[in-house]
Amino acid sequence: LASIEREGNRYRNGSLVAYWHSYYNGLPIYGDTGVAMMFNDSGLVEYKRRLYSSVHPAGAPFMVGDFKEAVISALAIIEDKGLLPAAGTPYLLEEIELVYVAVQTTSPSRIVPAWVIRINGLDLLINARDLSWLEGVNR
Repeated sequence: LASIEREGNRYRNGSLVAYWHSYYNGLPIYGDTGVAMMFNDSGLVEYKRRLYSSVHPAGAPFMVGDFKEAVISALAIIEDKGLLPAAGTPYLLEEIELVYVAVQTTSPSRIVPAWVIRINGLDLLINARDLSWLEGVNR
């Protein structure tokens, strides 16, 4: 475990805790850790795995809103919520990525396609279908 600790993993109660994110159709699932394992020198102590239900079958094509429209929606949210940068600071689009987001409304959790848009250090998750803000969902 000493070599693993040097690689930046976390310890809890004397055990190493490792996390893995889940993917669906090649896109990451945001909003929750897919797998968590806790182990120590004696072996595996705890194992947790999240199960997700998709809004459409695996491999099935789905339509998403245009990324340019998603950026416009994100800018409107920033303005509407008063999250504007300091006066004179230009907007900087740092990242845009198509992902799935875990929505905790049912069991098992549903995943929906979303755009992750980072502007001036602020992450916004925009529903890829209707371009609405997925407020309260964390990356």
